[in-house]
Amino acid sequence: MATVPYIFNGVQGGATIPLSELDANFAAIGPTAGSPTMTTGFTYIPASSGVPTGTPTGTPTGTVPMYFDTAINKLFIYNGAAWVGITLS
Repeated sequence: MATVPYIFNGVQGGATIPLSELDANFAAIGPTAGSPTMTTGFTYIPASSGVPTGTPTGTPTGTVPMYFDTAINKLFIYNGAAWVGITLS
């Protein structure tokens, strides 16, 4: 298993706790608060040049896979049947 440089944490009652201990009704990925000048604490998603064509497997209930196409600046989300995209400028 690969290691990651950050741990997903959740926020519950104002305290940051490991996601494994989090009430299923609350979740936050990254820092508890961001700012326009922040340099760390970002959420990262897969990105590459090319429109996604694979069918995601093992997606947990209530979640959706995301992917960013760097060639056309488009964010894709898999809706359970197809990849749908939003063009970003």
